[in-house]
Amino acid sequence: MNLGAVEIPVSMQRNVLNNASVVQHHSPLKVEDVYRPLRHHAHEVRLLVLQSSQDAGEPLQCALEHASLLDSPIAAYETISYHWGDATKRSTLEVDGHLLDIPANSSKILRRLRLPDRSRVLWMDSVSINQSDPEEKSEQVAKMVDIYRNGTGNLICLDEDIGDPAAMIAAVDFVHAAHGCVTSEWGDFDTSKCRGLTADLHYKHLNDLYSAGWFSRSWIVQEVVLSKRNTIVLGGSLLSLKKVLCVICSCCYSDPGLDDANLFTVRMLAKTVDKGKEVAHPGPTDAVNSPAAAMCDLLFVMMCQELSDPRDRVYSILGLIPWPDGIPSLLHPDYGKSARDIHRDAARYLVQDPGMGLVMLQQVYHHSAPVMSTLEVPSWVPCWIRSRMDLRPSGSHLFDHAAHGGTVVDIRPSNPEDPDVLEVSGTRVDTVSEVGVAFQAAEFDQQAGVAKHLELIRRIQQHLAIDIAINDNDGMWELANFLLQGWPSMRDWDVEDWSFWTKEETVENISAYITYLVENSHQPPALESLPPNTDKALRKASQFLKQLVWVWVDCQLFQTASGRIGIGRGIMSPGDALVVLYGGQAPFVLRPNGVYHQYICDAYSHGIMNGEAIKQQQSAGRASQVFRLR
Repeated sequence: MNLGAVEIPVSMQRNVLNNASVVQHHSPLKVEDVYRPLRHHAHEVRLLVLQSSQDAGEPLQCALEHASLLDSPIAAYETISYHWGDATKRSTLEVDGHLLDIPANSSKILRRLRLPDRSRVLWMDSVSINQSDPEEKSEQVAKMVDIYRNGTGNLICLDEDIGDPAAMIAAVDFVHAAHGCVTSEWGDFDTSKCRGLTADLHYKHLNDLYSAGWFSRSWIVQEVVLSKRNTIVLGGSLLSLKKVLCVICSCCYSDPGLDDANLFTVRMLAKTVDKGKEVAHPGPTDAVNSPAAAMCDLLFVMMCQELSDPRDRVYSILGLIPWPDGIPSLLHPDYGKSARDIHRDAARYLVQDPGMGLVMLQQVYHHSAPVMSTLEVPSWVPCWIRSRMDLRPSGSHLFDHAAHGGTVVDIRPSNPEDPDVLEVSGTRVDTVSEVGVAFQAAEFDQQAGVAKHLELIRRIQQHLAIDIAINDNDGMWELANFLLQGWPSMRDWDVEDWSFWTKEETVENISAYITYLVENSHQPPALESLPPNTDKALRKASQFLKQLVWVWVDCQLFQTASGRIGIGRGIMSPGDALVVLYGGQAPFVLRPNGVYHQYICDAYSHGIMNGEAIKQQQSAGRASQVFRLR
């Protein structure tokens, strides 16, 4: 399809130019001359009217017109979803006779979208919003949901220099034709149809396509989910976003052959678009979560999406959430605030929601050696901006315990004079006296040595008084439960690609794993690499290894002053406090610092995962404590 076919239907056109002609002289740039103030109470936006030209080399000319999103009918316009690229590379755009400084990539995209025979009405953030006015930017970002919902369509403009557009389109068509449509709607991924695709998928051209910066942007989820129609503009041709999402699904769940970085990018895109659709447009089978729960989920799944401004990690998802009374004042976009304060206020909103428990606190992950520098936020605030290497590798088993013993979250109101402090009630259980050495991912590779693993098993075995030599099934079951943070005992939830093991299966799997270590002096192969006819014992050993990796990467064994043992993060140190906070699923580790505590991590501690510490506190008549986290 030719690019010229993308136009606003004549029946939907509205003359926003009022037949005004474009002034041909160029005056010195004055932002106030280009941007007349918007009437925010009237929900005004600026529409960019791009003049036609049959000469591809002719300078771009356009006008900016105000339109109200409250009008009926609303002026017809298309939105543009794109990658800003290097914002230091600039270009100029003639707007109402004035030269406006804009990102160079914005200029390239407008040139590609210019029609030969008619003007085109567009909304483009780098031009339609006065980027030098924080107040206007805040107000317009708060209206993004209406801007994208009311557009006639969304044009997704990919980078021009990523490869041969015709070859990339042919590769997408090839995969789609070979595998069919694997989504009932875009974003609803049916992974059962994606297995075993082994044909030549023209991976080079798919790699070129998925290397485009657009695929890793944070804002695209909101832009795509809220728009009526999404069309990818690639070179001079058009491509269906639904078809591209189908191919992404195929690449994610077949033997992909994509570059590792590109595969990670498209997998994250598939996950985030699916979550965004579920939140913004819940279907009959989707759980309808509270705004806080939806926000928490979105922040977690989108933490690796690319940002040019860390404030947009929070702001880029607000339009996806169905707020019953509008965006809460604590979260309302305000580009006059610092990124750290925006992230802190988002965390406080989440932790103070009565239905959230302390789930948000469990999302905090202090990496022992982060690859990416992070915001200097209080210790109880999650870092929702992560590199791929800084993602929390494990720990989701800890969300499903009941260390709180039936208590409810007790958080004191924020102190306006010191909003960095979170005051939360609970009870101190013990003090960490000894920590081990955290396991790294490489220590679970097939060629890695196993002395450290066998020593870990021996120590736990000794503490739990288990004698493997006499084939103590109950003891092996207890050992497996400890090593996997109690996961084998939890049979009321499920995780994709995981099957619950019966007690017999659990004992068989851990026995096969330990036997393999002793007999081979290295780890079993990864479960995914095993052929279908693999020996049963080897498959069981690899199944147990897969769960160990989930739990133990960047984790270590610790012991407390009273002799308890547990599993905690690599940054734990002797002297840390082991506590149970009211309403928390897992115990927590805090580091005393004068009258404050630094939040360290959640933890698994044998013997207090089901409310035992709370019962001891209550039976002893001990009062609760208020921990001031900072």
